[in-house]
Amino acid sequence: GAAEPRAAGTGRPAGAMGMPGSGRGAPTRGRLYLLDADGKPAAYNVRLGVSDGSVTELLVRPDGPNAAVLVEGATVVTGVSGGAAASAATPARAAGPRMPF
Repeated sequence: GAAEPRAAGTGRPAGAMGMPGSGRGAPTRGRLYLLDADGKPAAYNVRLGVSDGSVTELLVRPDGPNAAVLVEGATVVTGVSGGAAASAATPARAAGPRMPF
């Protein structure tokens, strides 16, 4: 018989819900940060669905408490750059000779 298609790199059937290692079909919980009206990051607890490692589905109930802000096209914070927070999070480079490559 024909082999069942598998999602790339997961060993699970194509279209299976959840993240790798999250259990069969069980959505995973996560946290993401969106910019609020003042341009400051605001944290939201979310349920994660299908992911290919680059794009992850958010599972949002239409009548849920954050449905109005967790919408397609919302500005999501993906990293920190500049400022005290970024420099505090960056480890100091080890002292020593610089290599010529």
